[in-house]
Amino acid sequence: MDDSVLLNLSADRPICTLQEDLLERGDFAISLANAICRWSNPDSLVLAVYGPWGHGKTSLKNLVLSLLKNADDSPSIVEFNPWNWTGEDRILEAFFEEVGLAIGETNKSPDSQELALKWKKYATRLALGGSALEHLRTVTDIVGIPLVPLILGSLSQAAKSGAAIGEQASVAHSVTDDIHDETLEGLKQSLHQALLKLDRRVLIVMDDIDRLTKEEIRLLFRIIKCNADFPNVIYFLFFEREVVESALSGLTGSDGRSYMEKIVQAGFDLPQVQQSDIEHVLFSGLDALLKYDGIDERFDADRWRALYREALRPFFQSLRNVRRFLSAFSFELGLFFKDGTLDINFIDLIGQEVLRVFEPDVYTTMAGAKEILIQARHSHLFGRVDNADTVREFESILAKARPEHRDAVSSIIAQLFPKIEWALNNYGHGFGFEEG
Repeated sequence: MDDSVLLNLSADRPICTLQEDLLERGDFAISLANAICRWSNPDSLVLAVYGPWGHGKTSLKNLVLSLLKNADDSPSIVEFNPWNWTGEDRILEAFFEEVGLAIGETNKSPDSQELALKWKKYATRLALGGSALEHLRTVTDIVGIPLVPLILGSLSQAAKSGAAIGEQASVAHSVTDDIHDETLEGLKQSLHQALLKLDRRVLIVMDDIDRLTKEEIRLLFRIIKCNADFPNVIYFLFFEREVVESALSGLTGSDGRSYMEKIVQAGFDLPQVQQSDIEHVLFSGLDALLKYDGIDERFDADRWRALYREALRPFFQSLRNVRRFLSAFSFELGLFFKDGTLDINFIDLIGQEVLRVFEPDVYTTMAGAKEILIQARHSHLFGRVDNADTVREFESILAKARPEHRDAVSSIIAQLFPKIEWALNNYGHGFGFEEG
């Protein structure tokens, strides 16, 4: 089997360019990118894209950012993924650190260095109360370790070398000297004025928010709420709405949706993907595999259509599931080639692999019930099978399936082992175990 097929089908990763878009979301990505570029109001803006896990939020994000990076009036882009940081303290620290670095490095305004310093001052003051600030300033004066790297980075990074310490110390003292007698609100106003001078807006992009813990989600939205009034800053968030609303429920006595809507000014649902588009990707992948080693010569199109229509469709409701299946199936298929010949029925292997990938408990239980499944399949060779045993075994297998998939699993097994249905019907059970 040609290894290039395996390589082409095995990448379960978000797309990055319009050329890779198979779900016709390019127009939506273009509209979002154009709207961000055209936003001329200096006021802050919080945008959000809502969608279930595995339905392409990260791919859409990549498309929008790819378009923005090539735009003439592109903002300074800061990609902050809170999922990369463990713990509430580290998320808070990393947010200010990453945004501060981006402001200092990507914005070419003459005032950018001043802005980066003001951002550090604000972050330091926000992280510490007055007494803690004075205590840490005294300690760092004595030992010679700069305060800001101690707060916003690891101690090891702050103390890499004597030269680095000396250079960082001068910056740190310029920060701590100024913020010692300045209120948080005063620092915020100073930062507000510096942000107004930017020649490029700052776009802070956050993905995978719905993968955080409840407390981390709450912290992140507090951070955004606290800093959502800074000018020339746009927040661009991606998450599953129900997950975030549930996490925010009860915060400040309001329900999660009300709290979120006070922060997000413009929210968009991920465009609904047509089932036909998802199936096109699945069928194209399977067609590519059929072209190799004479598999198509033994492919029963009628049997495939029946199996897909009656049993497999519920498992392929997202592109992620299609990619996941094609990746596993293309590799598994390679294991059944002997002397250049496929040593298993292609359609049987599809059905088995669907169960292995999406219903692993069912697949494992079936492996332990191989004898009775094979006997049921070949009952005409071995005489009458004990239907009661067959039914009990079948029911024990079906009990392992997730409730929403039980009808589909039942249909897959019946089509892979046709005598199973015969045994059930002869025992007084209809397909699906309808009673009486």
